[in-house]
Amino acid sequence: AVTPGHLSETVKAETHLPAKHIIQDRLLLEARRMARFTEYSVKETAHALGFDDPSHFAKVFKKVVGHSYLDFRHES
Repeated sequence: AVTPGHLSETVKAETHLPAKHIIQDRLLLEARRMARFTEYSVKETAHALGFDDPSHFAKVFKKVVGHSYLDFRHES
């Protein structure tokens, strides 16, 4: 098993980015795909991607993407 600290150190040494950043980018890439190509609600998308709190997911999505989940869907 790999500890979270070891994973973070290894990823940062190789990519110069924190593991959390890379994981969040990948999750939000999938969230954008789901917004465009599915009819999943914010809640359904949040839970499918492992977020326990849909409102936290919505805040992270808007902060990173620059639009709310639904606005992003309608603009796509």
